[in-house]
Amino acid sequence: MLEPESRTLLLDSLRPPVGYRLDRAIGATFSLDLQALLTVPLAFAMFDTEAGEDGTPDIIALLEATRRHAGRISLFCQAGRISLPRSYSKIFANIEDSIHEVTAPLPGGIFHPKVWAMRFRSDDGPDQYRVLVLSRNLTFDRSWDVVVRLDGERAPQGSRAEAAETNRPLTDFLGRLPSLSVHPLPAKEADAITTFVRDLRQVAFKPPSGFNRVSFWSSGLTSRTRSPFGDGHSRAMVISPFLTAGPLDQITSSGKRHALISRREALDQLPEEALGGFDEVYVLDTSVEVPEEGAEAELTGLHAKVFVLEHGGRVTVYAGSANATDAGFGRNVEFLAGLHGYRHQIGVDTVLRPRAEDGLSLADLLTPYMRPGKTPAEETARERLEHQLDDLRHTIAAVPITITVQERSDGDYDLRFTSEGVLLPTGFDATLKCRPLGLGSGFSREVAAGEPLDVSFDRVSFAALTTFVAFELTLRSEGHSMKVEFVVDGALVGAPEDRQQRILSSLLDDREKVLRYLLFLLADPDASDAAILAAIREATSRGEADERREVGVPLLEVMLHNLARDPSRLDPVARLIEDLSSTDDGRRRLPAGLIDVWPAIWQARQEVEK
Repeated sequence: MLEPESRTLLLDSLRPPVGYRLDRAIGATFSLDLQALLTVPLAFAMFDTEAGEDGTPDIIALLEATRRHAGRISLFCQAGRISLPRSYSKIFANIEDSIHEVTAPLPGGIFHPKVWAMRFRSDDGPDQYRVLVLSRNLTFDRSWDVVVRLDGERAPQGSRAEAAETNRPLTDFLGRLPSLSVHPLPAKEADAITTFVRDLRQVAFKPPSGFNRVSFWSSGLTSRTRSPFGDGHSRAMVISPFLTAGPLDQITSSGKRHALISRREALDQLPEEALGGFDEVYVLDTSVEVPEEGAEAELTGLHAKVFVLEHGGRVTVYAGSANATDAGFGRNVEFLAGLHGYRHQIGVDTVLRPRAEDGLSLADLLTPYMRPGKTPAEETARERLEHQLDDLRHTIAAVPITITVQERSDGDYDLRFTSEGVLLPTGFDATLKCRPLGLGSGFSREVAAGEPLDVSFDRVSFAALTTFVAFELTLRSEGHSMKVEFVVDGALVGAPEDRQQRILSSLLDDREKVLRYLLFLLADPDASDAAILAAIREATSRGEADERREVGVPLLEVMLHNLARDPSRLDPVARLIEDLSSTDDGRRRLPAGLIDVWPAIWQARQEVEK
């Protein structure tokens, strides 16, 4: 457990079992990178061949993966914590409806959990379920994190009541998420979440190797949350990048020989007596070299949150989002998975013991913490300003925003941004600017303090229409100034009904892209479908092709393959051909000869339907 060389990528943990496809996913994260969210549907689509030489995902693979799966994903994140991307992508339109910004129900709290719950379906086997409880956000941060993966399926009839009781903290947490959203969820999506959560109640999750039972814990949804630690444990180990004295005092009030692993900066800020209950205190040793796949895989900094509690010969390991802070076990919305086993397999000594064989253990990455001679410094003016800036961005993002679209006679659009309440409260020396994410910073408009939002943007192109609003907030206090940029997901009203189709057409702007997209439409989510994946590799690697081969090899073969195995996979192809055939320019982008052979294939598809 917690061995540095036993690592996995989040996308690997999201991939469906072989032969299965994603049916529904609910995710929760504190902060969100839109580019990182774009890659999640790639994992669900099982596309393994679509990275460029620089490692970035292929645009056509992203396009099809997001169109295929974004409607099955509901992702909840803290309002005000969507980071500003380096550039705007038209594909962001495919994930707009997947994102729901939320606020914590308790005063002063934030929404901080990192959880994925998924249901996978197959034509041949029972539904499969997976829960991931993580310490990392949906971003590209390269820090040391931890993930608990739990797989399961519906429990036998006689064990479903037990499963429902075990899963109650998980299902109560997931079922509460829609009520926290800044914007109400569409009825269809809310109903899908309700059905999924009801199914999860009956799932028996298999504990990871070395454990015999699982449990769940959440906080911050009510003021009556009980601590997961309790009392009576004989020994404890805490891994947490942020610390306050309260939880540490509670953990060390029982037992002895406790261990603590954290960041040097966090330890330095604690009063000395807060560390008095720990016999061993460590920080990560950044000089230790860990074998990597490549230079880009290097991990830096500690972000994992783990609590190991020994009760004699028994052990419970809690892992997830909560730091060992008063907020983490009080007003914040947090989520932990509990893994239960025996001390000789996964106790504190087992985690901290160097490995006897070749390879690294967690102990090899640690160095004892040495207390500095000076007392902890008081919070500086800049640190106070940073905290005020965070609180203010959360306040701004918690106000629902509506983007009203009005089409002009010349084909462009006028936009009006309005809000249901005041975005920037009075009493701050602050400046707030906003713009559509699809426009550059030079188009920003200043937002008046103390008034509801009401700003307009004239003559905006179709490509710049988006639900995402970019904000720039500057706050000044005590002689210091600090700026932050973030994104808010608003409600788009009056957008063209064919917006998604037009975005698709604009991205498929040449014949090669259309060919590749057609192949992705036809690809089976099961990565074992070697015939289609081989066809995709051929089509995407050969460059400029002989036009006569475009339909003969591999597209015609793949269409016939699907006609025999799964005719329904031809339906989105029909819609794409219909959309592109509506204009002369679109017809020219279709692979040569496709228009000639398609009527016969489609007729055969309809005969199968009959």
